Amino acid sequence: MALVALRLLLQYVNDPASFLGNVFKVLSLAFATVGALIASRRPENPVGWIFGAGALLLALSDFAEQYAVYALVTWPGALPGGVMMAWIRLWASTLSFPLMFTFTLLLFPNGRLLSRRWRPVMWLAVGATGLVAITAALQPGPFSERVPGFVPSINNPFGIEGAAGVLPWVEDIVGLLILTAEGASAISLILRFRRARGEERQQLKWVAYAATLFILFYIVAVPFQRLASQYRDAVESASVPVLAALPIAVGIAILKYRLYDIDLLINRSLVYGTLTALLLALFGVSLIAISQVFQNFAGGPLVAVAVSAGAFGIIFQPARRRLQRFVDQRFYDIQIDYQKTPSPAPALTGMTSVLAQTRFGAYTGLELIGRGGMAEVYKSTHPTLGKPVAIKILSAHLAADPDFRKRFDREAQVVAKLQHPNIVRVFDFGEEGGTHYMVMEYLSGKDLGAYLREAERLSLTQALPIIRQIAAALDYAHAQGLVHRDIKPSNVMLDAKDEGTLRGMKDESSSFLIHNSSFRAVLTDFGIAKIRGGHTAVTRTGGMLGTFDYIAPEQIQASANVDRRADVYAFGVLVYEMLTGELPFKQNNVGALLLAHLNQPPPNPRDLTLELSRDAADAIRRAMAKSPDDRFARAGEFAAALG
Repeated sequence: MALVALRLLLQYVNDPASFLGNVFKVLSLAFATVGALIASRRPENPVGWIFGAGALLLALSDFAEQYAVYALVTWPGALPGGVMMAWIRLWASTLSFPLMFTFTLLLFPNGRLLSRRWRPVMWLAVGATGLVAITAALQPGPFSERVPGFVPSINNPFGIEGAAGVLPWVEDIVGLLILTAEGASAISLILRFRRARGEERQQLKWVAYAATLFILFYIVAVPFQRLASQYRDAVESASVPVLAALPIAVGIAILKYRLYDIDLLINRSLVYGTLTALLLALFGVSLIAISQVFQNFAGGPLVAVAVSAGAFGIIFQPARRRLQRFVDQRFYDIQIDYQKTPSPAPALTGMTSVLAQTRFGAYTGLELIGRGGMAEVYKSTHPTLGKPVAIKILSAHLAADPDFRKRFDREAQVVAKLQHPNIVRVFDFGEEGGTHYMVMEYLSGKDLGAYLREAERLSLTQALPIIRQIAAALDYAHAQGLVHRDIKPSNVMLDAKDEGTLRGMKDESSSFLIHNSSFRAVLTDFGIAKIRGGHTAVTRTGGMLGTFDYIAPEQIQASANVDRRADVYAFGVLVYEMLTGELPFKQNNVGALLLAHLNQPPPNPRDLTLELSRDAADAIRRAMAKSPDDRFARAGEFAAALG
């Protein structure tokens, strides 16, 4: 870092006009900073030291160049050792890139060779790098022959004049050896990527992304720079972030900082990169075509630009959505269309037609107790049983939709057949005057989500009664051939057995108290439940089934083989949230959230709550395994593993 600072000062003195536009000051800073971070935080990984050494050589070369120019050209004799610094500049720059790229490619990301078979390549790289250092140090003649324009008329003080006829041949051989070593190292990295899994694969993705960005930039920039030389400085400035992306990607990968963000970055780059290329091509074609049409009119070019830009703006969003859908499906196996805008929930204003009558069929004294995007819930009294009931009525704005009607009616039919103390009971269902309804038992408590918002998190002792009851409900439903597919806190009601219980009591430590004898956990909302072997329009591919925070990977992929283990996954997410107060995957972007469910390993809940045992933490992570085969077969097994 000190070298970089001194280099910047010397450059400003040597050539103030070029100070702000020089690429290497940014690159030197990027390489030096990333190299220092890797070496200090991952000292056990030789890649960090190799990268740091290469970055140091690059910074040393840059500093030595400015020092030599100042001492030999700008102010001759003002500083000692100008010739030596010129030699160091040549030697360090020649050595830095083979060292950084060859060995980084060969050992990245874990600091080990892919296998013992690659040892000869390592020795080849070591030998070739050593020969590079020797030939660079001993090459006779002026420095300007090696670096055009650099300290003219100053000769290499260590050059061997007698070897002048041999060293060029040696340099050619060494160059070939270096290219061979670099090519073999690149092949090693490709093979490593094909075999890698988990974190190592994500590390390799970061570097592959930066390398691809670098290659694509220069494929476009070099021809453009030659065709339009007046933009040379602009291209050079644009190359700074592209070149800096390489060390930054290596740093992110080795330090394991937000490794899994690369999936969304690649996803969006594919979408917006392709979209930009297509729309620019379309814009150019339309501009030419419209210009031909309006060529005889005054202001024709302006009209052409305006019309083309307007067409560009109109088709941008539809084209983006279609391209996003294509990339998600083809490259990431995301089969659900998360870009669909859900129907807005009706505003809670005034009295509905049902409530205004305070009567619905045989039920009187209706009291509105809840309203969501799909249904309204009223409290009433069962005319025969004389006990409180809840009447769930499909919202009028959805009743006209056949899919929602099927979902609502199907939920009533499914739940009416279930008889379990931890699953909501349905007494009646049907249609009354075009209104679809189901009559359920009235649950006097709040849903689990409301209690978690109050309590933030529960201890395992407090949570186990709820966990065991939910597990019992799930195992029963699964035994009946049902998969719930929408396990989440708001679909678990905590029904008070006695009046006055479950009112958010707090103990002396301000942790939430739930007593096993004071409540009953009840699983609700089977609206998107899947019947084993059943196929309905409600389960169509591309439908938005399940809640994204809790959705299993196989649901994202719209797998036809979604089974009870999808509920185990969502149950694992729910338990993680209950015990830590946080969701395992927190993303502001829906696409990033789905990619996290697909690829990101479940975090360790002990990172947030050390009081949780290792066995319990391992059980939660196993429940959230990406592959259904790696999860618990039953929810009850998961609950038992927790304690």
